[in-house]
Amino acid sequence: MEVTKEIDVIIVGAGAAGIGVAVVLKRMGINFLIVEKDEIGASFKKWPEETQFISPSFTGNFFNMPDLNAVTPETSPAFNLLTEHPTGEEYQEYLQAISEFYELDIETGVTVESIQKKKGTFVVNTDKGEFNSQFLIWAAGEYQYPDRHAFKGAELCIHYSEISSFEEIKTDDRIVIGAYESGCDAAINLCREGTKVTLLDRSNSFDLVNSDSSYSLSPFTRDRLIDEGVEFDYNPDSGVREVRFDKGKYYVETVSNKQFISSHKPINCTGFT
Repeated sequence: MEVTKEIDVIIVGAGAAGIGVAVVLKRMGINFLIVEKDEIGASFKKWPEETQFISPSFTGNFFNMPDLNAVTPETSPAFNLLTEHPTGEEYQEYLQAISEFYELDIETGVTVESIQKKKGTFVVNTDKGEFNSQFLIWAAGEYQYPDRHAFKGAELCIHYSEISSFEEIKTDDRIVIGAYESGCDAAINLCREGTKVTLLDRSNSFDLVNSDSSYSLSPFTRDRLIDEGVEFDYNPDSGVREVRFDKGKYYVETVSNKQFISSHKPINCTGFT
């Protein structure tokens, strides 16, 4: 790949944000390049197999109502994928189709090593050479940065982002740390596999209702919890202080001095950094 010296905008990341911004820039006639270390929509493809979008996709273009999960207003994952709550793999297919339709300039397999700004120009150093641009858009997302330091002994746990399928990790019991969207998703899918789940969290997400979805469980999650009769041992006000492993057992201690024991690795669902 040749080193390009004259790029107006470099976009780092070929996920939903990167693809969506690139379409806008192309329509404006702005010279841009997306650099991606993996493949288009890689983070979505790494989701657990059973995980779905909590926001609903719907076909509303006739009424000028864009699909909530669309990255361009005239496209719709619901129409393309024929599903309301896409899986990560399905959404990756949608992003791939968008990039091909709009013929976006994307270089995959490019790892950004460092970024500097010299005299008003961004110098992006990669393993494939150096790129210069007037503007830089960071759209790498957070899924690749799991929080492995949320509590002492977090490295002993399986982080949510490491799960390929909940069917592959089903056991007789499992402790899930964190009761927001990813924690609930893990609990729901493990219970479907017959696993007895103990769900721990420092706060009570179930009783909190807020119009801002950033601070409240989605209706999709609440529907799955209620309608399917998912049962698990929920312990609010049980923020985890430490996880220890001793003689084949995992000991999870909370800030309220409660202790939970399991023979299987706890699942860390405390989010990303």
